[in-house]
Amino acid sequence: MLIGGAIGWFLILPGLAVVAVSIVEGVIYLTKSEAEFDKTYISGSKYWF
Repeated sequence: MLIGGAIGWFLILPGLAVVAVSIVEGVIYLTKSEAEFDKTYISGSKYWF
């Protein structure tokens, strides 16, 4: 996503893809309940978070 975002400002399509994925991820994070978020990312110890 970092590369797509950096190059995306010159080539519009990768930039739009990064924006779309970011919006979807944001909605997913914002709509999770606190208990579900805790279970998935805190107790589950996801390595990327």
